[in-house]
Amino acid sequence: SLENSYRSVNDSPGALEGFYLTQILLGRFVTPQQVLENLQAVTKEKVVQAAKTLRLDTVYFLTSQDDERSETK
Repeated sequence: SLENSYRSVNDSPGALEGFYLTQILLGRFVTPQQVLENLQAVTKEKVVQAAKTLRLDTVYFLTSQDDERSETK
């Protein structure tokens, strides 16, 4: 899906404009082709290695509106 998105950037002037505007805002300059090549260089091992660096940061407890009303009574 990501590869297809970057391949299709060149299909419309609006998509190109959006892509390069984002590059400017991020303070970098890479072409859609370079992004595509970087995506294709990702391996399963690199994903596993990156996943091992993740740490739990926040835990949310979701409650229904009914639960909130009963707590305030």
